[in-house]
Amino acid sequence: MNDLGEILDWPRDRSRLYLLLRATLHAVRDLLSPDEAADLSAQLPLLIRGTYYDGWGPSRTPVHPRGKAVFLARVAGEFTETLPRPLR
Repeated sequence: MNDLGEILDWPRDRSRLYLLLRATLHAVRDLLSPDEAADLSAQLPLLIRGTYYDGWGPSRTPVHPRGKAVFLARVAGEFTETLPRPLR
């Protein structure tokens, strides 16, 4: 989180960083099959795992179509803050 805060020039805005992390985790999770999502979650620290699973409906995953543009649109759709520069 500290490194991400420095990269985005949000060094003291932990709540904003958390919201971006949450949006990114949810976008990744929703593009994976339920088995893949569970395998990934096993690698996450417990506190982050709770955020990862928050609001998940395994019967609705994976979403289609899939790809970079879909992933970025899902992150942007859940993260309602204005990002300082485009995600790449």
